[in-house]
Amino acid sequence: MMVEPNSLTALRPDSFQPDAESSEAGHARSFEETWDFLKPLLPRVPVTRVYDTTPLDYISSPVWSAVTPLAKDLMVSAGKGATPIAAKLSAVMEAIERVSAEEIPARRIVRGSYEELAPAAAVDPEDFSLPQDTTYRPDAVFSWTGAYDLAQGGHHLVPTDLVLNPSTEGMTARIETNGLASGNTYSEAVLHAVGELVERDAVSEEAFYSAHHDPVFSPRRPLRVISPESVPAGTAKELIDALTGQGLVVRIQDLTNVIDIPVIRVVLFDDGYFGQEGKVTYFPGYGADLQPERALLRALTEACQGHAGFATGAREVFETGRARRRPAELKRLDSLYRNPGSLAFPQAKDGSGSILQNIHTVVGRLRDAGHEKCLVTELSREDLGVPVVRVLVPGLASPYGESSRTPTLRLLESVI
Repeated sequence: MMVEPNSLTALRPDSFQPDAESSEAGHARSFEETWDFLKPLLPRVPVTRVYDTTPLDYISSPVWSAVTPLAKDLMVSAGKGATPIAAKLSAVMEAIERVSAEEIPARRIVRGSYEELAPAAAVDPEDFSLPQDTTYRPDAVFSWTGAYDLAQGGHHLVPTDLVLNPSTEGMTARIETNGLASGNTYSEAVLHAVGELVERDAVSEEAFYSAHHDPVFSPRRPLRVISPESVPAGTAKELIDALTGQGLVVRIQDLTNVIDIPVIRVVLFDDGYFGQEGKVTYFPGYGADLQPERALLRALTEACQGHAGFATGAREVFETGRARRRPAELKRLDSLYRNPGSLAFPQAKDGSGSILQNIHTVVGRLRDAGHEKCLVTELSREDLGVPVVRVLVPGLASPYGESSRTPTLRLLESVI
């Protein structure tokens, strides 16, 4: 069966424009311009309510929610940011990207087995660490769609089950959102998606090591805790000071791995949380960016989002396979709690004011780490016109403990 992959997607090299950053967070439009564009679209999604959940918690970081009652997956999306409008947009954009990922137009789908389609540049699904209970077989018929490869150029076929959310054919777990992102432009959406993939790969490496490391067989991995005093003056530093002033313990961990893109983990430890007074409760957050200050701010605001999310009770558990914390993981978290940090805040990794240039830099780092493909699939809804993509990078780990995917080689190597 001969199929031209480029006939199943509108993405081409010129789909990714050299957008200049127009916000402190690196977006292609200002927050106000983005809201003016999105607001008339909400009834079409439909988003029936957008509300501020910040007053329901006792910490100061803005958190908003957006309700999509007809969604097949998550009906209450959460958003965070350094300002109320940033948090509001974050919630709305998450709602749009998840609803947009529910289906692909039939004209962009072909059905066949990998054995039939391989001559037409189909990517081997086994390159994506499929779960043990996958329905995939090379001779079984599945749905496929087109993807553009940012790393090498050209188009490929990828299984729709790795693109859609929820998936429908059993190749992987039904609910997975890793690498799903929206943006003002395709370039912005891609950079967000790739950043999430890099972040979760590094976080999974830490989680796998924490759960399975045995000091008898491999050397101990340092925590790499960053001193809050070394964080440069700015929005992130102000938020750290505010959280500390409210009685929380803030720990900052550098999780950057071989991909060499800054990945920051923040854990908020709170001994006065609702109903848990006197018992330390923890809230993690993560961020990845060529500029470490942005990675830190995303991690901080995500941790604050978790703090508020538990307080409101509005957000469901939406990733499958969520595992309980093992004793070794809890022990490592306790070590983090007791470690105030001594490392200096990391330096920037060549981030620029051009979103497209940042994509090229990140893809180059992925290639240097052995990841030869960076596949972008198109999920934008025609009636909305909001760019939405799913990015797939073979060899990167899905969230360990929150996904049924099998561990990657890098995860296994982290404990030997």
